[in-house]
Amino acid sequence: MIKCNHYRLKPGVEVLLYGEELRLPDFLKADLIKEDVDPSTEEYRHLDILNRNLLIESILGKRSRDKVLEEEHISSFDDLSNAYFLVKAKALNKSKRVREFVEEKYAEVIELVKKDETIDKNAQGS
Repeated sequence: MIKCNHYRLKPGVEVLLYGEELRLPDFLKADLIKEDVDPSTEEYRHLDILNRNLLIESILGKRSRDKVLEEEHISSFDDLSNAYFLVKAKALNKSKRVREFVEEKYAEVIELVKKDETIDKNAQGS
C-alpha cells in the first residue's frame, strides 16, 4: 500500500500527498487530516493524488508534471489508473507529453506501492 497523507489545503480542497517527505511547509497553512492513508480505498479514490515536492514547485510557480496532468483532468488515483489503461490500449487522445506524464506518474506510484508492500512483508516476517 502506498502511504499518503490527507490534507485540506483550503476549505473545499482536499488532496492526498505522496513522496519521500509527506509534511508540508508551514507557509502553506494546510491542515493535516490523516496520515498514512491508502489512496485506493473507497474513501480516498476520488481525491487528487499529488507528489508533495511537485506540489510545492507548482505553488512556487513552476509548471510541473502534476499541474499538466491536472489541467488534463487526470488527478485522482482513479483518473490516473484509467488514463494509464487508455495509454496502454493506445486510446488516450492526448498529446505525447501528457501520455508520457501518465506513464511516468503511474510507474512512480506503482513503485511506491511495491516498496511499501516489501516493507510490510519484512515487518510481518520479523
